[in-house]
Amino acid sequence: MIKVRLTIVMLTLVCLLNGCTKANVPAEKNNDSIKGKETENREPENESLKDIDLIFTPVPKEKLIAGKPEQGWERIESIPYGQLPGGKANVNLYLKRDPNASGAGQAAAFIEYDNELFSTGNEISAYGLEGVEVSFVDRDSDSINKIEIAGNLGAANRVMKIILYDEENQEWVKLLEIDNPTAADLDNDGSQELASVSMGSVPGFVDIYRWNEDHFEKASVTESAGFFYAGLYSREGKWIIESGQQGEPHFYQYMNGRLIEQAEAG
Repeated sequence: MIKVRLTIVMLTLVCLLNGCTKANVPAEKNNDSIKGKETENREPENESLKDIDLIFTPVPKEKLIAGKPEQGWERIESIPYGQLPGGKANVNLYLKRDPNASGAGQAAAFIEYDNELFSTGNEISAYGLEGVEVSFVDRDSDSINKIEIAGNLGAANRVMKIILYDEENQEWVKLLEIDNPTAADLDNDGSQELASVSMGSVPGFVDIYRWNEDHFEKASVTESAGFFYAGLYSREGKWIIESGQQGEPHFYQYMNGRLIEQAEAG
């Protein structure tokens, strides 16, 4: 009797163990199957984000022509630029006064060098010398400060001219004339880029300028991307370029000639 009971107990234990093992196997397979389906159906992160290669074209340089201001223009200020092979150079600001408003009128800039004057082109301000700025800046890290002259031509139109003396050809050249300029470190690399941004005009636009050896290049965001509008703004320490079709915004950061799409604006 004792042997029979022991045999029955042992058989019962074996059955229980086999039953538990078989019950556990399908559960593991089911879990693996579920995980596999989740992995199979999950889309890669940011798969829908599309980067854009900007299309840059050279900006032609313009030689400055020697010439004096026409009658009625008065020299108001002379700003020293520095010593060059032919002597000292100055930026002279001239004003054609508005007889109906004190201090108002049109403003223009000439480069004085080697006993000659060189016109920088059209007027730089329609509001006298108010808002006119002259600075000497090295934006391309070639250790040569360019002359930057900026002024307001309208309530939503500011212009900036960048002038350089070409020592090799011994001539003054206008490297760039840009409307509504924004100087900003768009890619957070420590140096500033130049952008032209619409100020109230519709549709909005953003043009980005970069230096290439001895000239500027320009890229239109809307033309490169094939979009309707573009805008530029700063958010949380980053410069964001927004562009797209109407009601379909995309958000980008500029980097090395490309627009890198961001999932969100911030």
